[in-house]
Amino acid sequence: MPSDDASTLQDESRPHVLEFPGGYTRSVGPVIGRFLSELRDGRLVGVRAVSGKVLVPPLEYDPA
Repeated sequence: MPSDDASTLQDESRPHVLEFPGGYTRSVGPVIGRFLSELRDGRLVGVRAVSGKVLVPPLEYDPA
């Protein structure tokens, strides 16, 4: 990340939690966590698969 802002770095280190109706919550891993951080900041990130396709949201593995 090109930012030196301490609040941004601190915010990115917090785990992301998705909240669903009925009180169900789910924490996300580092790949989806980064995707959600970037999405919140107005940027889209993905991963390029071996086939050349860009997958958004990114997967933690190449499905090919």
